[in-house]
Amino acid sequence: SMLAQLHESQNRLEEHAAQLEQQARELRTLCEVGQSVNRTLHPRATLEAALDRALGVPEITAGWAFLRPGEGESEDVPVSRGLLAGTAAAEQCRDRAECVCREVIEKGAVLVLRDPNRCEVLRREVEHQHALACHVAVPLISRGEVVGVLNLAGGDSEALQGLSLEFFQGLGEETGLALDNARLIARVRSELQRREALQQQLIHSAKLAAIGTLAAGVAHELNQPLTVIRAAAQDLQTFDQLANGEAAMLLDIERQTTRMMAIIEHLRTFSRDSRSERAATNVNEVVRQAAHMVAQQLHNRGIELVLDLEAGVGEIAADPVQLEQVVLNLLTNARDAVAGQPHGLVRVTTSRAEGAAGEEAKGVVIQVSDTGPGIPPEMRSRVFEPFFTTKEAGRGTGLGLAVSHGIVRDHGGSIEVVADSGAGATFSVWLPRTHNSRIEDAVGDAGRV
Repeated sequence: SMLAQLHESQNRLEEHAAQLEQQARELRTLCEVGQSVNRTLHPRATLEAALDRALGVPEITAGWAFLRPGEGESEDVPVSRGLLAGTAAAEQCRDRAECVCREVIEKGAVLVLRDPNRCEVLRREVEHQHALACHVAVPLISRGEVVGVLNLAGGDSEALQGLSLEFFQGLGEETGLALDNARLIARVRSELQRREALQQQLIHSAKLAAIGTLAAGVAHELNQPLTVIRAAAQDLQTFDQLANGEAAMLLDIERQTTRMMAIIEHLRTFSRDSRSERAATNVNEVVRQAAHMVAQQLHNRGIELVLDLEAGVGEIAADPVQLEQVVLNLLTNARDAVAGQPHGLVRVTTSRAEGAAGEEAKGVVIQVSDTGPGIPPEMRSRVFEPFFTTKEAGRGTGLGLAVSHGIVRDHGGSIEVVADSGAGATFSVWLPRTHNSRIEDAVGDAGRV
């Protein structure tokens, strides 16, 4: 009897020692997980570090995890380790309303799952002959809220369930805390980048204002001698005794000086610092003025400029100077896009955006197209960001399209890159019409400049 008692006591001591060893192993794993996840600075890297450490436990042979989107964040692609089907199944696990992960998010508690049909990932793994008998879904908790789910699976159901509930809870809390820190760091970094961008924009705006003042002064100084030259050319044309060709030369001088004076006057108007003033603005006339400003540049570079302006577009309530700035920015971008091409082409079109049958036109569309290399699809969503440019260093500030976007938005319109399967890029500007806008337009315009 005493021997039996001793044997029973020994068994209890061995069981207790095994439990202590198990707890020590779990604590070491939690410590390693905490050290790993707290060294990461990005939420996705935090999930990956947690999975890598968790798979160091022999009972765990596979895992996957996903995050719920935080404020101002897009949903992260799920991460996985040890899965035969990869992350594709994990994405469906996240999206399926009937998946056990939804239950974990709602209850905020660890769930043990033995039925593979209740989890898309387990079902897929079984189809791939992956012997996963059980998995544990762990809520990732940050500040009392479930921010994601960490799923850990193993082939031995009994062994996996032998790990304590406290181990899985600690794993979720450590990872959740690290995720909170990583998101906080990401938000701080984003805010610092935003402030730096604003500071650079203010500095650049100050430079542009100084350049505008200088341009206005230069324009004023150039206008006076040009006036004298033009007047002299006009007076000389009245002489009766002019040699062959001299009259044509004087007429050409008059025309060119008149053109230069018009450009200078336009430059003075464009650089004038004034508040936005809305007035009835002829869209076609604004496009013509902008095209006139860059026509010579395009011609010198062998670029063809085609205007296809629909008659009857009429007037809209807009600031003509700001609207012209938008068109100039788009023309300048198109010019740079086709630079170096043997037969570069830039096309500007205007048209009415029709409403329902019988209604007055609801808006005006301006499109600027080029035959350049185009804009890659992955960059189209960023082209209107301040300081983002696809041009080589020194050729662009990255502000032209951002400024244009702001002007169009302030006018109640929209600007976008139109997807095109062919070469080149097309920017489309839509501006709303007012109810009293006139449909009639003096003339349309179609042709080459």
